[in-house]
Amino acid sequence: MNILVWILCASIIAVLPSLLIKQYIVTSNIKYLLLAAVFYCMLIYFYVNIFKRSALSTSHALSQILQIILVVGISTFFYKEEINKFKILGLFLAFGAIYFLMKK
Repeated sequence: MNILVWILCASIIAVLPSLLIKQYIVTSNIKYLLLAAVFYCMLIYFYVNIFKRSALSTSHALSQILQIILVVGISTFFYKEEINKFKILGLFLAFGAIYFLMKK
């Protein structure tokens, strides 16, 4: 599997526990916390495979940036959290960071 696919999958899996914890706070349903723990365990598997194939400094940074982009998007659309000009600027800078991190 391509390293970028591994990083994208890890980013999605890393975001899910945060969303599940938020859902637990809203509903007080313990199943969301248990599911969050399962996703954290899955994340370890993905990180092991990513770090075997690429430099930690690049792959971890890319994963963190993708997580930020995903969380801002999901929290804006699903939880109706406010997005302002600074968040938008931050997203543009995040895309710029991805561009420079991918340069060889």
